Amino acid sequence: MLSQPVPSTGLGFKFPARDRYVSPNIPERMLSVLVVDPGTVVADAIADQVGADAFNVHHARDGEEALATFKRIQPDLVLLELQLPKINGLDVLRDIRRAYDTPIIIVSERASEADRIVGLELGADDFLAKPCSARELLARIGALVRRSRCECGNIRSLQSSQRIQDTITIDRAHHQVLRRNEIVKLTATEFRIIDALASHANQTLTRSQLLDLVTHDSSIFDRTLDKHVANLRKKIEANASHPHHLITIFGVGYRFRS
Repeated sequence: MLSQPVPSTGLGFKFPARDRYVSPNIPERMLSVLVVDPGTVVADAIADQVGADAFNVHHARDGEEALATFKRIQPDLVLLELQLPKINGLDVLRDIRRAYDTPIIIVSERASEADRIVGLELGADDFLAKPCSARELLARIGALVRRSRCECGNIRSLQSSQRIQDTITIDRAHHQVLRRNEIVKLTATEFRIIDALASHANQTLTRSQLLDLVTHDSSIFDRTLDKHVANLRKKIEANASHPHHLITIFGVGYRFRS
């Protein structure tokens, strides 16, 4: 634990005065992180803190550089500021989500409820408002990485995969869903939702119960849950307008029908 007070850098982040705060929950394997932020000093501060915690950090200063760097290095995680030159952060997020399910945390000075909801609806996995502390940033990264690697405590089966009928397989070991043996590209949030529902197949989960299983920020995700479920239906159902698996229980929540 830190014994020193944690001063602000004046740039939206608060870091320890002398010692780095090292999260015990980051996987040992070196992962790559793309920090997308126009502020070099801010990005250097994030890189200094996050890089000490078993990450190889890359920096992009604008939206165009972000997309080019993303496609070149294929990072394990993206930390994304919304206020970017050339291409704004929401458009960067939208472009990445067209083809990739890489975990993305928005870390931005733009932190209104509308910004949060739009960001999450576009596929961000988490949203952290500046200013924020190093502890919270690392805790959010650790939680998201563990979930994306299926190492979190919400795994309720020792089996590496769970087959639902003949058409859908939820493979927790590889953090993927297959429909008719073809991989379905899901965001980390979408995977957590279908995993939670399928793990309670044929049971109705209230919205509150489902949110408790998939996120730590239920107040925001509650506003975007329906959008995530709608996106899931488009990806896994034969007919999203008449779903067979993802059933809405009106006024209550959702059920996964096997």
